[in-house]
Amino acid sequence: MNTLRRRTIAFFLLIIIIPMGTFIHHTSIHDPIGKIVAISSEDICKDDLSIQNHDMDSIYNMIEDGGRVFIENRGQVDNRDILFYTYYGNMVYGFQRDGFLIKAISNSPFLFPHIQLGKDNGIRRNIDYPNFNISSDPRIVKISFRNSKNVLPAGLDPASWTSNHFKGKDPAQWKTNVRNFRCISYDDLWDGVDLTLSMENGLLKYDITLHPFSKPSDIVMEVDGTEDLVLSSMGTLNLIMNNNKKIGLVEESAEAFYADDDENKIFSRFVVNDNSYSFHLGEYDNSRSVIVKQEIYSTFIGGGGWEDVWDFSVDDEGCIYMTRFTDSANFPTTNGSYDETYNGGDWDVFVVKINASGTSLDYCTFIGGYLKDVGSSIDIDNYGCAYITGFTDSPNFPVTKGAFDITHNGTDTDIFILKLNAEGNRLKYSTFLGGSKYDGGYRIAVDDEGCAYITGETESTDFPATLSSFSPSYRGGGFDSFLTKLSSSGDSLIYSTYLGGSDDEAGFSIYVDGAWNVYVFGETSSTDFPTSNNSLNKEYNGGEMDAFIIKLNSSGETLDFSTYLGGKGNEYSQNMVLDTEGRIYLIGGTNSEDFPTTDGAYDRSYNGGSMDAYIVKLNNSGDSMLYSTFFGGRSWEAGYGIDVDHEGYVYLTGTTWSTDFPTTRDADNIIGGPCDAFVSKLNIPRSSLVFSSYLGGESEDQGRGIKEIDPGHVDVIGYTKSTDFPTVEGSFDTSYNGGEYDLFASRMSVLSRPSKPVNVTAISGNGYINISWQGPIENGGTSSLNFKIYRGVKSNELKCKYTTYDTFINDTGLSNGVKYYYKVYCENIVGMGPPGKLISAIPGTVPGAPWNLTSVWGNRCVNLTWSPPDDDGGFDIIAYNIYRGESSESLSLILSASGEPFFSDNEVKNGRTYYYRISAINVKGEGAMSEIISSTPGTYPGTPEGLTLDAGDGSIKLSWKEVEDNGGFDIEGYRIYKGDAPENLILLAVVAHTLTYSDT
Repeated sequence: MNTLRRRTIAFFLLIIIIPMGTFIHHTSIHDPIGKIVAISSEDICKDDLSIQNHDMDSIYNMIEDGGRVFIENRGQVDNRDILFYTYYGNMVYGFQRDGFLIKAISNSPFLFPHIQLGKDNGIRRNIDYPNFNISSDPRIVKISFRNSKNVLPAGLDPASWTSNHFKGKDPAQWKTNVRNFRCISYDDLWDGVDLTLSMENGLLKYDITLHPFSKPSDIVMEVDGTEDLVLSSMGTLNLIMNNNKKIGLVEESAEAFYADDDENKIFSRFVVNDNSYSFHLGEYDNSRSVIVKQEIYSTFIGGGGWEDVWDFSVDDEGCIYMTRFTDSANFPTTNGSYDETYNGGDWDVFVVKINASGTSLDYCTFIGGYLKDVGSSIDIDNYGCAYITGFTDSPNFPVTKGAFDITHNGTDTDIFILKLNAEGNRLKYSTFLGGSKYDGGYRIAVDDEGCAYITGETESTDFPATLSSFSPSYRGGGFDSFLTKLSSSGDSLIYSTYLGGSDDEAGFSIYVDGAWNVYVFGETSSTDFPTSNNSLNKEYNGGEMDAFIIKLNSSGETLDFSTYLGGKGNEYSQNMVLDTEGRIYLIGGTNSEDFPTTDGAYDRSYNGGSMDAYIVKLNNSGDSMLYSTFFGGRSWEAGYGIDVDHEGYVYLTGTTWSTDFPTTRDADNIIGGPCDAFVSKLNIPRSSLVFSSYLGGESEDQGRGIKEIDPGHVDVIGYTKSTDFPTVEGSFDTSYNGGEYDLFASRMSVLSRPSKPVNVTAISGNGYINISWQGPIENGGTSSLNFKIYRGVKSNELKCKYTTYDTFINDTGLSNGVKYYYKVYCENIVGMGPPGKLISAIPGTVPGAPWNLTSVWGNRCVNLTWSPPDDDGGFDIIAYNIYRGESSESLSLILSASGEPFFSDNEVKNGRTYYYRISAINVKGEGAMSEIISSTPGTYPGTPEGLTLDAGDGSIKLSWKEVEDNGGFDIEGYRIYKGDAPENLILLAVVAHTLTYSDT
């Protein structure tokens, strides 16, 4: 195989199962050459359960290795479909061609919690042979490889020992020299996809190799034997079993990158769909090798005393560095670190580096003297060296020869600044910094040349300031803030300046940009704190303290800008970060109801309680507030950590005592104890919460720092008093260590399901309905994968009919006249969000043509009747259009009549011929025209006038005038009536084309 042309995906699976049931027990012993020997308890003497002359080193090596091997099944497990099996704790996995089974057992042969040494140093152990009979045990969970090939798994990397299994009384059934493997492999399980399984730190580890042009979407794991799959923000995929037991699968979040370019990250994550989970990669070049590693973890760090943390840093490899203080003599230092022994006094500084997977400490060391030592802040250079500042009371705090100041200054607290090498075993430099009174270093930053920048507070009028700096003299009050730049070798000050007014100041955050301009964020009680003419707020706002933000040029001599920030109450500054455009993001706490907020901000109103967090965004010149919002609930909040990604999403952490703190639905929505840490992701352009969650257990938890790893994941650090703080199996330390507080470090997901699609509309047609919409306002922090369209003829009985990447569907094949209901959902890799509004539409078309159109004329009227169209287009006929003209080519609309099939036209003249046609109308519009008919209205002619008689010899001649009103028709003739009396007239004659008649 060409390893340069393959993509390897690695993720972890942990199953946590509450023990269930009772199992048949066997006894496990070991022969002298270190092979596992399993003997049925029915077949051995109770008085002799040991074997003499063991090689104990090989036995304990085997025990340590046991939970990491896969045992081939040669019949010792009754289910012959099981080809390999392995144990960890009270779990057993059985591997078949098409997937694997998971079951709890009462005892494991590879974790020996009750090892007993016999009188002759033999080992006895009861074990369970797993019963994988699915039909008889519904508690078994099966994970199947959906649509995979029928692949026989093969054992890889055989262990150095074999095992013997003496089960039952029949020696013919005993199995000897059974092989054990550290990995098993399913080659070409899906087209171009190989799956290799191994055990690591109690986790079932997948190594998935995708050969060029294979499809990650083919990888689907189907779960049977559960009620539900629920994905948590801590990366735990919980399988809810039929008996309501819960199995945790720690497998989901993964970090993907090209094998030849580990800086070029590829987004990756598992997708939960009903009772299956699948794998999703973001956009990538599928001809290049891709590696995916586990990313989620959560761990305690601590000893039996008190640990605290303020600050942390993350290097390019994803390793976490933390510092603060501990009074635990058993704090978990590492072999070979700089100082493995607690130095006494109240506290020692600790410096800890956690590996990128969160499973172990790369190094952990004490640093301190015999009094109180506190580390406040840490930063990392490009070489992995750690720069730490803090404060110390210890005259013997370790310093290095040639450093700027190797003598503790006075009898009060001094600042220390030190540089620890990348291995954590040597000080590259360490120096004091201070004057004759209290000096505290609170934040440190390092530039690309290795120079360190420190801020904090000083009470010393003789603090070492440089003459050409912005403010070389103490400004008065109790404390001034300061800014000091230390050379890369730690032997000299490049510049050092006071920052303050006539009252108290302290600097709590510092940032150095690429041009070595320095930003300091702190607190001041001075009404005369130095501000710039172009600043956002030149006047002190009231209360006991305001926040300040100041920017100095690269020489430390000139103030680029300086501004107050606050309201009439108190403001507390905590942390600051800049984005790639130089815009400034601030987080802290305020109890000012009039703290300045911006139009359209997420929360413009103070939420009550004793303090709210605030988030502020300023332009780089400090003269414009681009965004500002409160953040909190009805009790107490403080924001401590902030970070921003390249898209402008802001990541937040801090502490809340509020039960109504704003959270999102894919997060932990219930506070665990009196206070919890919070972890939030804010979309500033849209003023919406992408993700927000409590983080903690049943006691006190405080979030102190946050760093974005990728758009879906963050590192969060803080300290906790909760023994049940959420940890992830396989992480460095999943148990609380006692004492006042432990540290925590968590790498967690901040993705959520998207919000609802908006502007959903429906337009119907003949047998179809077109549905269109716009995407969600909030995508949950990642690209939307697709939209799902649910349809039904009842509003409460909808089923998914379409999945699409577009924002439009043409739903065809529908029955005209039937009302259809629709809901549109957006789905991302976390899951499906809420639906857009329920809409409905009725497919249909215009009606057909009316038929059997007939007319009956009358005196100055034409009466029309017709039959309605056979096809009404799916809708009721609401009107008919009547067209009339005096020729068949000149018809025009004269009326839209009601829906009855009858019309009387009284706007006609007798004797004229009129042409008619009819069309029907429904809600879709006008339908086809009927045939054309004609009709001529008219009536009887008028009475002839001027009748005269001219009597002659034996004859009478009648004459009359032409009728003036012919009734609309030509006179065809006259009828002549005669009688001997007016009442006795009878028809005499009918004449035509004459106005005279002679009666002879």
